Amino acid sequence: MMLDKALSLQMRRQAARSLAKLGTDEAMASLKAALTTDTPPYVKAAIAEGLGGNPSQEARDLLHSLANDKNETLARAAARGLAARGDADAVQTLGNLLNNEQTPLSVRTESALALGDVDLPGAQDLLTKAVSQIQNDDVVESALDGLGRRPFSETEDFFRNYLDSTNVSPDFKILAIEAVTDSDGDDVAPFLTKYLKDSEPKVREAAKSALDFLGPSPENASE
Repeated sequence: MMLDKALSLQMRRQAARSLAKLGTDEAMASLKAALTTDTPPYVKAAIAEGLGGNPSQEARDLLHSLANDKNETLARAAARGLAARGDADAVQTLGNLLNNEQTPLSVRTESALALGDVDLPGAQDLLTKAVSQIQNDDVVESALDGLGRRPFSETEDFFRNYLDSTNVSPDFKILAIEAVTDSDGDDVAPFLTKYLKDSEPKVREAAKSALDFLGPSPENASE
């Protein structure tokens, strides 16, 4: 089905993901063949995403190769596949992509988002370092977004220090507030309330918009 040109692209992508997760020798042979032919890029991307659910060493090695592919659609999909694997090896590879200035920008930003989905402390450490050390604004924004994907109980201290810092511009504080808004946790709204009184008008407005989006807190809703 994956290589059947008569089928819709959606069906071929679904078949590619299923085959990648299967992991048999025959399946891996078919996948490798598809990756070296004129298979549509989005089918190849589905292969990379599906490999994230394949625990074999061969799948891991193939994902590493795809993450450095010249085709950015395929490389971004490989980053998502690595996030699905979620092991220390995946964290290291995603970190290398994130911090390598020679890596295409779209792959660096995808790697930052992917690290936000990996439930390992090392992934969070890479994102916090990226925010403070990387000079590219787009990458920093994606690193903040990646941190926003993590449970707020893990990132609250980081976001508090970031938003309270006098060295962070208002524009990036706004990005941080937007990232926090996407976090899971009951303490997000109380945390953001403090910034309704920030000295910078744009930050106050961002906090208000975030709280409006989150809706009334359980305490207020019961009054």
